[in-house]
Amino acid sequence: MVGNIATGKGQLEILKAFHLLSKNYPNIKLVFVGAGDTSTLKTFIYDNQLQSLVSITGFQENTELYYLKTDILIANSAREAFGRVLIEASSYAIPVIARSTGASTEIIIAQETGILHDGSIESIYQALHNLLHDNKLRSRLGEAGWKRCSELYNFEYSFQQFESVVNQLYIDAKH
Repeated sequence: MVGNIATGKGQLEILKAFHLLSKNYPNIKLVFVGAGDTSTLKTFIYDNQLQSLVSITGFQENTELYYLKTDILIANSAREAFGRVLIEASSYAIPVIARSTGASTEIIIAQETGILHDGSIESIYQALHNLLHDNKLRSRLGEAGWKRCSELYNFEYSFQQFESVVNQLYIDAKH
């Protein structure tokens, strides 16, 4: 999990789903990379004896090191204007799980380039379980996410889209 630590980001729900998963997958690890108020997360980690499985790094200037060690990225933001971390993870061919709101639904094609969930602990658990249980699915989603990301979120494509909008505005202004 890369991004700011905040209530609206749904990290506690991710942590609760992870706690349930850790009973069946004792070797999994969860890392929160980002700054913010971590007191609620730390309390849950301590109360459920998850210190050996969960870490919180705080703000990191170079997140690439974390992406290179990541098998799955999960996001649970209730409102996401852009979803930068989803694109970043996809650029590393990391399969992405995200809440079905805001920009996530524009970045991820459900079951094709990632998994969308409803924000509940149960749906987060199920999405994580599906990817942990199925290496082929994890690989397929990661590769498809990388392909989509490299096609849509690069400078050349963005410039073409910008140029198209400017040209249309120019044509509209002449009429």
